[in-house]
Amino acid sequence: VIGREPLPLAEYLGKIGWDYTDKARVKIRAFGQLGFRYDESKQEFRTADVQALKKWVQDGGTLMLMANDTSNCEIPRFNTLARAFGMEFLPLNLNMVKGSEFEQGRVNIPAGNAVFKTSKSAYIKELAPLKVQAPATPLVKMGEHTVIATAKMGKGTVLAVGDPWLYNEYVDGRKIP
Repeated sequence: VIGREPLPLAEYLGKIGWDYTDKARVKIRAFGQLGFRYDESKQEFRTADVQALKKWVQDGGTLMLMANDTSNCEIPRFNTLARAFGMEFLPLNLNMVKGSEFEQGRVNIPAGNAVFKTSKSAYIKELAPLKVQAPATPLVKMGEHTVIATAKMGKGTVLAVGDPWLYNEYVDGRKIP
């Protein structure tokens, strides 16, 4: 989650009375203005949690939902939040890369993509695809599967991808040209 105007997420949630410092529910860490990782092993998102995040997005926040493959993410619990934005992570694993067969994790980015304007491909392995309905729309598809989606709500935006592991190991140009 990355906070931006009108208020960073921590400040916004505090002003509307949401206790984001409850360490049993949310682990806070610096990430842009503010980021947090919901610790889904503790309990489900409460209705108040979902409504607070939804209002924050509508007021201009940008929310990034990054699930994981079904064996490493509590998809049903995470979907409690995702559904508020017209998205649902499916209980399906795609791009199961074997060993160093990195090409098996390739996702082609179509020309003219609104977010990934210069990218031609991405490496996203062991991902959970998305089911989308309004207000969400597919951003990147792989065959019939949506692998990245966005939702515009009020003044804000939500972007969702079914894998959180886009990092230097795969984007440094050495393993995947």
